[in-house]
Amino acid sequence: MRKELSWIFKSACLFFLVLIAIQAFSLIEEKDPLESLNGANLEAGAATAGKSVPLAAPTAFPEEFKVIDQSGIFGRLPDKPPPALLGVVGQYALVQAPSGRSGMVGEGGELDGVKVLRIATNRALIEYQGKQQELVIFSGLGSSSLLPQPEGKKP
Repeated sequence: MRKELSWIFKSACLFFLVLIAIQAFSLIEEKDPLESLNGANLEAGAATAGKSVPLAAPTAFPEEFKVIDQSGIFGRLPDKPPPALLGVVGQYALVQAPSGRSGMVGEGGELDGVKVLRIATNRALIEYQGKQQELVIFSGLGSSSLLPQPEGKKP
């Protein structure tokens, strides 16, 4: 029985050796799969193969299509979102600016026009477009309002 298993093992090894040899030969003899295609773009692409090619600047919107944009058929363009407070980490506020950029900003710091004035447990006082606003992560337990209170009114 040991001789039968030896013969089967040798046959399996020979089969795998032939399979590896076929795969190695196909890798060596492999041709470009796009070689049979022709066209101006392919010829231009072959000349710049391996090189980084800068993208062209977007062209201006054609004048005759501006009527479609102004008609509102696709709805109006979305407004920029207001500044948002994503979280508070120690002495830093995680702020998302209307530009979409977000980052950790300390008191007195600024991110794309959003200046952080004060930071508390669950809120931050910011100045955006010349106006003071209070951003809150959640309402409920936490710190009291950071906005200046009118005279005679104390919380």
